[in-house]
Amino acid sequence: MTTPLPTHRPSTHLAYQKYRPDIDGLRAVAVFAVVGFHAFPDFLKGGFIGVDIFFVISGFLISNIILSSLEQERFSFTEFYGRRIRRIFPALSTVLMTSFAFGWFVLLADEYKQLGKHVAGSAGFISNFILWQESGYFDNAGTTKPLLRLWSLGVEEQFYLAWPFLLWLAWKYRFNFLATTIGIIVVSFLVNMTTYRSDAVGDFYSPQTRFWELLTGSILAYSIQHKGWLSGNSRQLLGILAGKVNSVWHADQNTIQTRTLQSVLGILIIGTGIFAISKEDNFPGFLATVPVAGAASIIAAGPHAWVNRAILSKRLIVWFGLISYPLYLWHWPLLSFANLVEGETPSHSVRIAAVLCSIVLAWATYQAIEKPIRSGKHGKPAAISLFILMTLIGSLGYGAYEKNGLPDRFFAEQHNKISEAIDDWEWPNGLKKIEADGLTLYGNSTQPAQMIIVGDSHVMQFSPKVAHASEQGQIPPVLFMADIGCPVVPFVFDDAIHQHCRSFVEKFLELLKKSPDIKKIVIGGCWNCYFIDQTRTKRLKNDPQDFYYQKDGDKVLFRGQDGRRLALASLKELLTELSRGYSVYLLLDNPNGHFFNPRKMLKNRLDIGRNSEGNVMTLPQEQIDLNNELRMIALESGAQVIDQVSSLCPDYRCSRLDKDGRPIYKDENHLRSRFVIENRSPIDAALSP
Repeated sequence: MTTPLPTHRPSTHLAYQKYRPDIDGLRAVAVFAVVGFHAFPDFLKGGFIGVDIFFVISGFLISNIILSSLEQERFSFTEFYGRRIRRIFPALSTVLMTSFAFGWFVLLADEYKQLGKHVAGSAGFISNFILWQESGYFDNAGTTKPLLRLWSLGVEEQFYLAWPFLLWLAWKYRFNFLATTIGIIVVSFLVNMTTYRSDAVGDFYSPQTRFWELLTGSILAYSIQHKGWLSGNSRQLLGILAGKVNSVWHADQNTIQTRTLQSVLGILIIGTGIFAISKEDNFPGFLATVPVAGAASIIAAGPHAWVNRAILSKRLIVWFGLISYPLYLWHWPLLSFANLVEGETPSHSVRIAAVLCSIVLAWATYQAIEKPIRSGKHGKPAAISLFILMTLIGSLGYGAYEKNGLPDRFFAEQHNKISEAIDDWEWPNGLKKIEADGLTLYGNSTQPAQMIIVGDSHVMQFSPKVAHASEQGQIPPVLFMADIGCPVVPFVFDDAIHQHCRSFVEKFLELLKKSPDIKKIVIGGCWNCYFIDQTRTKRLKNDPQDFYYQKDGDKVLFRGQDGRRLALASLKELLTELSRGYSVYLLLDNPNGHFFNPRKMLKNRLDIGRNSEGNVMTLPQEQIDLNNELRMIALESGAQVIDQVSSLCPDYRCSRLDKDGRPIYKDENHLRSRFVIENRSPIDAALSP
């Protein structure tokens, strides 16, 4: 671009582009994919790539408006952002207020606190950063977050904040648009490619790893407006970005037939992605090029290509494209609240009803709220009013967050025992942080430890007992070496989310060599997680883990292979070796399962008194068998056994409530801290001097 920004504007109104119904048709494809995936993930396994299609469309349309306005000397930041507010805020504010109001009646205190934070984050368009920061071991499942899907809106709005200024600067100071944009695309894509293996969550939510998708649409916009500016090499490069194999854009010989072929190729690419990509794949990563290439190819083909004209421009498809934005906003809160209310994944009929209801609400929102505001004559006052309204909504959400979810609400007050249990996790409160040889340890004393407790979060849950007993001088110096998801089993690893555990056992053994005062070792872990859940042929929902054994040579998976047997043999070798010089205790796992999750005690939140399950269950046979197997391994190795089942499940009958009617667990597999402190446990004997 070589023309400087003019110092005067003949008009302050932004340029309007010729309407392309096929773009709305492509929006419909994107929203069908997303809604279908969220409602029926087993059918449309890759439907989440619809978000990436939206990114390309947004980059294309916004850049079209800005570039045309700059060239016609009509660009105004004030009008641009006023338009954005009138486009985005009406439907968004409606969904935020409705979700916040409904949550008042059905959410526990911790859930309403989280919803308040997400309302505030969505109003400020930073929900992608909030969700990124929230991700972790004890993070709530996505199905309990009604505003989860607004992360993509945050990425788009962050793009809208940065990109107009960069375009304006490029125009004013005569930067080369192609070089500037492709440079940013390359950097963003490389950040994406280098991040997805080390930080998959960050790669998913970060704007830096997503901007290349929107910028692909920006290059499309410029190339369509300036058909003659591309050199041969640039045409070929952009053809590759758009997913074209042996053609180039806007060449003289680019006939209707080649454009049609291009559009057919684009829709095939998108269809392949929707049915072939799954949430188990590394995404975005390189796979994000699939929806981006497909969407870019369809847009570049133009409105007269056969797919664009005969399919995407059909009235019904276009209608869904017109309501795609409110439909995207409405569908997930309805599905999420249905999950929360029922206490489990809703039935197919409920999910279908939720989708149909979201379509009706989207149409009503579009007709009664969006259209009147967007087409009204009072553009500037409307934008200011919407901005003030959104600020108030965000403030209300933040207030609920600051006040811990307003626990005095009727629903929350009726279920305060459940809320207290969910929040009852005190690790590592009451312990001293100890840094040693690059390790972060916790202990009850600065004196040399005489005992070490090593494992994952299932040994962390006993830290309140140690801290409480230490205050009364009842136990010797104890050291905790614990990390999330780290089994104390040599040569057992998981590359998905537990890469930090690769040297855990090795560091533990090195620590023992440097700690001559240690005489007792307690080894524990979520054995049910590793040796039962991880061996199932079908993965648990939202579980990316895939543990394996690898000592020499190839990986041997737990799931479907012989990894479990090899891992148990490795554990036995470790216990045998340690028992030669220490008093070793193997802490068997506490009972696990959704039955113990306090949230599951609310079987139907619209019927407060309903609880059809009862509060006692028989311990599953697979957990009994595993405990017996581990007990035998410990005894044959010379280790002692700490069996929690004997106290938690007399005669294998497990209660999820204590004698005062309070939940024993904080979630489906961790004991709450108050219960650990107040009740005697088989681990007490090991803790005694």
